[in-house]
Amino acid sequence: MKIIVCLKEVPDTEAHLKLKADQTGIETDNIIFKMNPFDECAIEEALRLKEKFSGEVTLLTLGPDTAKQTIRKGLAMGADRAIHINDPLLLNSDSFVVAKALSEAIKKTPFNLILTGVQSEDGFNMQTGIMIAEFLGLPHASILTKFEVVEPNKKAKITRELEGGLLEEGELDLPAVITIQTGINIPRYPTLPNIMKARSKEIKDMKASDLGISLAPHVKILKLFFPEKGKGAQIIPGDEVAAAKLLVKKLKEEAKVI
Repeated sequence: MKIIVCLKEVPDTEAHLKLKADQTGIETDNIIFKMNPFDECAIEEALRLKEKFSGEVTLLTLGPDTAKQTIRKGLAMGADRAIHINDPLLLNSDSFVVAKALSEAIKKTPFNLILTGVQSEDGFNMQTGIMIAEFLGLPHASILTKFEVVEPNKKAKITRELEGGLLEEGELDLPAVITIQTGINIPRYPTLPNIMKARSKEIKDMKASDLGISLAPHVKILKLFFPEKGKGAQIIPGDEVAAAKLLVKKLKEEAKVI
């Protein structure tokens, strides 16, 4: 099987974040970046499929020069090669532009299956993988907690997470786009021999011009800010009718939200 795994570098959750002066993003100087945990599970799932059915795993990411370290980790885990879309014109793009760029790169790469993390740990948008499927005209399934290929390159059984703790089982024709939930597996640690091998594996750099795209973001960040500390909760006394009337009054006169 030929599997493409989309991944992203994200700030370490233990990092102390500082906003830019214009409050449109975070200062990236001296910030430690890591592989998005959801994507790490997607890579592990791809490697298990490769070990079972043979084939090739290609990593694909859009990001700055620092994303190379994330790519190298994926290669050290066992992926075969990588494509790095590294163009200042595409940095800080929204999910639509990122998905379009990734899908154009995918069109130039043979594949039977595309895996992504269900979301990124910094944005939590849950959009990119599904948009890739739409751009490529492929079937998709999201938030997978179990994935089993029953016919290589043709059919897979899936279990996906729904709201309220419910699970949904089904079958999916391949090729398809799958978004992976954490907990589906335990990602492997790169071994020292594989870390050494990763240094010689191919990382192909691509620009927006190579993909034939020139897109402006559809979403503009106006302002980022840290949440204000709350003033504490209020407990409204009385029976249901009296409490409801008092709540409506407070929402109108104090909170001024209705």
